[in-house]
Amino acid sequence: MNNDTICALATANGVGALGIIRVSGNDALSVVKKSFPAKKLAKQKSHTIHYGYFLDGERR
Repeated sequence: MNNDTICALATANGVGALGIIRVSGNDALSVVKKSFPAKKLAKQKSHTIHYGYFLDGERR
């Protein structure tokens, strides 16, 4: 089985109100923690959805 860590857009490409990014693999938590440092993802149940924002400097 391949255990590479992958990140992929799971919604249609383009402008929209919502974007879903799927991340999976052995290093998924360490990769996502860089974008959502305040969220304690290691304490969350597996296979769940978590909401957040990607920041561009101080701007959402």
